Amino acid sequence: MLHVVSPKEPIIKEEFPSDTSFLFLYPVAVREARPFILVLPGGGYEHLASHEGEPIARWLNDLGIHAGVLEYQVGDFEITSLLEDVEHALQWIRQTPHDWLVIPDQVGLIGFSAGGHLASIV
Repeated sequence: MLHVVSPKEPIIKEEFPSDTSFLFLYPVAVREARPFILVLPGGGYEHLASHEGEPIARWLNDLGIHAGVLEYQVGDFEITSLLEDVEHALQWIRQTPHDWLVIPDQVGLIGFSAGGHLASIV
């Protein structure tokens, strides 16, 4: 299950089912359409490396690129559920109207370690 979160939105993850992935958004404050990169942190599918999430999204913002960090399921999970969450995140980014504009055919993935593996199999 995917839950989309604004970076300023307070969230208590324990209030969600254990199979929930969270998409944290980092849009660029511009009025023109921009590319979007979905960031998948590493961590060996056991945890998520925090230094491979928000700092990468902020770096992409500095380059003028919208970004999002997918805090995907780790530990005990079904791979099909995890793949669906990534696919739903990409679909949400491309198709959902936003206050900020995305170029739908310029949406990509970047991942580190396990996140890189996940990006490659999606």
